[in-house]
Amino acid sequence: MASASHRAEELAKEFPISGVVVSPILLALAGFTIGALGGFFGVGGGFLAGPLMIWIGVPINFVVGTDLAPT
Repeated sequence: MASASHRAEELAKEFPISGVVVSPILLALAGFTIGALGGFFGVGGGFLAGPLMIWIGVPINFVVGTDLAPT
């Protein structure tokens, strides 16, 4: 039986421009969670998105670029 971490590695996808290997499902789940929390508290989600993307494993220069893009 495969462990949860092994299954997560199987679902991971390499994004060619950034070279980041992360699960698209994990990114979608993070985006949904950030959107729900931001909507619930009535604030922008940037202060949640940055730390969460760093925790997922996205390099800091792409996190900063992603946080700056919507502004």
